[in-house]
Amino acid sequence: MLTFAHPFMFWLLLSLAGPVILHLLNRQRLRTVVFPSVRFLRHSQIPQDGRRRLRDILRLLLRLAFLTAVIILLAGPKWTPPAEAKSETDSKTAVFLLDASSSMSTGNRLENGRRLFREALAEMDGWKTGGIVFASRILAETPPSSDRHPVEKLADGWAATATGGMPDEALKNAVAMLGTTGKRRLVIVSDFQLGDWNHRMPFVPPDVEIAFLDASEQPRSDNAAVSDIQCRTLGRNRLQIIVSVQNFSLKPQKRTLSLSVPGQEIQPQDVEIRPKAVARCPFVIENATPSGQGRAILSEDAYSQDDSRFFWTAGKPPVSILLVPSDTAESEEELFFTQKAFAAGAEEGLSEYKLTEGHVDSLIDTNLADYQVVVLLSSAELLDDATAAALHGYAEKGGVIFATGGGSASAALRTFQKAEMPLAQSNGIAGAASRNAVLGVGPVAADSPLGDVFGDRTDHDLYLFPIRKHHRLKPLHDTTVLLNSLEGQPLLLSRDVGRGRIHFFAFGFSREWSDFPLTNSFLPLLHELTVAAVPQDFGQIHLTCGDKHVLADGTEADTSRPALFMDGAVRCDVSVPLRESMTETINLEDLRQMLKTEKSMEAAAPAATAADRSRDLSRWFAWLSAILLLLEILL
Repeated sequence: MLTFAHPFMFWLLLSLAGPVILHLLNRQRLRTVVFPSVRFLRHSQIPQDGRRRLRDILRLLLRLAFLTAVIILLAGPKWTPPAEAKSETDSKTAVFLLDASSSMSTGNRLENGRRLFREALAEMDGWKTGGIVFASRILAETPPSSDRHPVEKLADGWAATATGGMPDEALKNAVAMLGTTGKRRLVIVSDFQLGDWNHRMPFVPPDVEIAFLDASEQPRSDNAAVSDIQCRTLGRNRLQIIVSVQNFSLKPQKRTLSLSVPGQEIQPQDVEIRPKAVARCPFVIENATPSGQGRAILSEDAYSQDDSRFFWTAGKPPVSILLVPSDTAESEEELFFTQKAFAAGAEEGLSEYKLTEGHVDSLIDTNLADYQVVVLLSSAELLDDATAAALHGYAEKGGVIFATGGGSASAALRTFQKAEMPLAQSNGIAGAASRNAVLGVGPVAADSPLGDVFGDRTDHDLYLFPIRKHHRLKPLHDTTVLLNSLEGQPLLLSRDVGRGRIHFFAFGFSREWSDFPLTNSFLPLLHELTVAAVPQDFGQIHLTCGDKHVLADGTEADTSRPALFMDGAVRCDVSVPLRESMTETINLEDLRQMLKTEKSMEAAAPAATAADRSRDLSRWFAWLSAILLLLEILL
């Protein structure tokens, strides 16, 4: 069917009378001319009047056709195919979306959902009905059919899972099941928990009716959850366990928190959590088993799936550190102090470190991926280009490099610059002329990575030890200065390299340079830089129910329920998604608007309607107008 966007433009057809009137007025009339003598007239052939008249008529027709084509072009012509005939058998179709996310296990929501489903189904005589059960993915589905038994069987097997809700895929499949013809209805049975529905949704066509069946009856007024568990070794085979309890409601909550660890008797704690706040409860276990398992249990509320959480009774795995000294006596002293510092840190429970001594000549053949930190003790100046490039690749993937200045900081900095790790320029050594010259460390900036530990000058001896000499460094662009001398000279530089970073000290860790290795601040500074280099979940993988995780042997781990498992040497834990713990629900009118807003996401309709298949003919009439105008000019 031919339609027009601007039909009022056809009033311009009245202008076609203009060329016709001009044609009639300009017809050639015969005139009589009086000559005194015909001898001055040349002999010529009399033209055929009929041929000229035919050409004038053709020009008139071309002009009329050109004007008509332009007027139709201005009217906006479109061709819309006729609508398909609707059959009686598929005129009514309904699809039920049944929410099986973890929050549906609260109270009697699942029973309410089944009751609402049966009531809605009973009112659909003569409808084709289908259904989809979904959580983080589609769990089961049955296409629309006149037989109700498949969708009733689907609802009978409907059960809450431990995973979060993600309705996007289910919505797309439901719209595809509904087709494009007849009366269509989408029925969503859910508790409409805010964490599952408050995001961009697939588009539902405007002619699809949406019905919401709220199984929650009333939102949860209170809920608290075990949100996080951190384990930290304290030395002497002791383990500190810090359990975080989060209150998701708007009123204070009182709960009893207990730990279940095989072979341990642990006194429960009463915890009070302020509204929308987190309370942290510490426990200490004696004689902890490094590879043991435990469970934190919170006294139950209406939503019980987030009231417990599994954990490993072990701290983080040791941080692997590769120490690379040179062959000088000064570097050997640096190695001694560094090893003593990290060993003391393990005894005090700061972290566990696994130290390995390497050599600069064999560094190129070392698998750097086995280490989280590489410490170059006055050996950076000895690196060749290939080894420096390997260190750059190591840092790009998240590794961290420490380097001390050594005897030739300029050579070390040039090597790093060639390896695309530019830090600074060296301008000689300060304080080397006199052993009596004493330099000091200036204040640490509050926003520095070291600010939390060394921000207060009175609590640490970092600002008290003497510096006898240090390299004069001029930092390059994008290089951060972490420590300055009292004279404002950079003492510790840092630069991000990919996902890792490099730290460069302007002095060595030996008494030739300073008394820094003898201070109580030496260990905390190395520890802070190391901890900042290692991810918080190092050696552990935290998963939520429903996440996909491929094990080292190529098989897929079962993450459908909370659990603990090992993936090679890596400890893994699975817990219920915390977004299921939210007590708020989405406003149903807002959700309806989100589903009906085409800009919300890509359209989920499986096929275009007749209006969508319409073709714009303006281009064709534009070409026709141009051709007619060209013919009129040539004629």
